[in-house]
Amino acid sequence: MQSLAERLADMALEVIRTETPHCYDYHGPTPRPLDRGAPLTPKEIHPAFYGCFDWHSAVHSHWLLAELLTCREFSARFQLRPSYVDRITELLVAAISEENCQVEHAFLRDHPRFERPYGWAWVLRLSTSLRQSSSLRRSQAAIAPLERLCATRLLDWLQGLPYPTRSGEHGQSAFALSLLLDWANDAQGHDERYRLGAREVTLKHYAQDRGAALHLEPSGNDFLSPGLAAAFALARVLEGDDFADFCSSYLDRSELLRPVVCPDPSDGRLAHLIGLNLSRAWMLFGIAKRLPASPLRDALLASAHAHRQFGLEQCSCEDLVEAAAAPPRRLTARLHFMVTHWIGSFVLLMEQEASPL
Repeated sequence: MQSLAERLADMALEVIRTETPHCYDYHGPTPRPLDRGAPLTPKEIHPAFYGCFDWHSAVHSHWLLAELLTCREFSARFQLRPSYVDRITELLVAAISEENCQVEHAFLRDHPRFERPYGWAWVLRLSTSLRQSSSLRRSQAAIAPLERLCATRLLDWLQGLPYPTRSGEHGQSAFALSLLLDWANDAQGHDERYRLGAREVTLKHYAQDRGAALHLEPSGNDFLSPGLAAAFALARVLEGDDFADFCSSYLDRSELLRPVVCPDPSDGRLAHLIGLNLSRAWMLFGIAKRLPASPLRDALLASAHAHRQFGLEQCSCEDLVEAAAAPPRRLTARLHFMVTHWIGSFVLLMEQEASPL
């Protein structure tokens, strides 16, 4: 039998080492394309985060593995056998080394808009997970300069936005704010300006929102909900009655979202729709948890459970909707690479928020 954590770990351990196909096959990170005549491969450019088709997916797939080492203590669904713990630890220590992170830091230093803001936000979440595992402290120390660079750039970018970026894809500012706030609230000696700055931007951009236009969602390539993401970010800065009052004027339970179908998982942009079900469930659970008992909270939870079940079915994990373990499945053999190179992280985000931890 296999837990959900082990199934996700198997997928991540495989795609993290998959160097091709890579987005650099089609467009390089610099004006010069990485064609057959180019001297550098993705692994030579990004020795830590070279797999998973693109840099941000590689970063958050490493987060997935690091986080699994921590959350295995809390739920049977996240249990890892010792062989998995050893393999995951070995991979993370080798990948996130001081030498590799120096190369990654130099690249981001020299390419100031590379992976803005999405990849930067995921670096912060990865660093937090590394910090929480005693066996990965050296990796956390190695990534610390990159963490500081990404945190500074992310806050500067957010503070410079004249308006929120209400996208359903990587450029969304509410998602970046949520991850920045989570990192800044981790209470590990971060400069207070990150928390205060992110809080100020969140309130400025979203606190006056009313009547979320959920009926206009989704766009065809979304993997994030712009409407839910605004409330999800505000849940980190508004408390108690203030957040409940905001949600009562922002979310209409009669217009809550329904799960979406992906018509072609082999299309990298359409495959986003599979992740959209998972990220919606993650945000719906997170918003509902911060509300008092009410018809709106009940509606949010019902929508969250519907998205969770449909999302797990689309990820070939329908046997683990309720069960703590099931017969092994190799997801990379069942799902297209345009799904497997990134989807596991969103399954874990959703499951963590859905679990009564």
